[in-house]
Amino acid sequence: MLEMSRKNLSQALFNYWIYEELTDRKEIHQTFFGPYYQNETDSVVTFQETVERFLENVENKRVKEIYQHDDCTPECKKRGCGTVWSADGLWKLSYPICMCNVRGGLTEDLQSYIPMVCTNSLLPGQAFCKEHCQKVSSLGYPTDLKDFLKSCSSERQIVNPREYSKPMRQRVDEVIHEISEKI
Repeated sequence: MLEMSRKNLSQALFNYWIYEELTDRKEIHQTFFGPYYQNETDSVVTFQETVERFLENVENKRVKEIYQHDDCTPECKKRGCGTVWSADGLWKLSYPICMCNVRGGLTEDLQSYIPMVCTNSLLPGQAFCKEHCQKVSSLGYPTDLKDFLKSCSSERQIVNPREYSKPMRQRVDEVIHEISEKI
């Protein structure tokens, strides 16, 4: 029996999402995924390449579509119903992204719903992307994820990466905000 790791679970959810997308669009028997041989260029198209092409096509279609729902509640309208943007769909899969805060691009009413973070992928084992690792390191902070979390400890709040809690997260957010101000 194989252990279900976080990465395996994410991949399974991702594959299921693709299946659901194909079903919703009634393209279940019309879309093929690699590997297959491409006669025009005499090359093999991999599964990953076909998935990436599929996702690009879905994104291009979604940009032109309006999300339909039957019962629009006052809360839905308050959150911007009719003007909702689709942003980085991978957030729902909890793919790790850079912890650094960024500014700009969003109106204040959307900032409470959309994280103001750098959307670049982390360097392996790090808390930040390549660009922000260099900047954070130049400020004297460690960039290794666990070391960075520990370095966010204060007299009033110890941050333990093994038992991460909401108050610890708030303390880390404070430090990240301070770092972002310096950058």
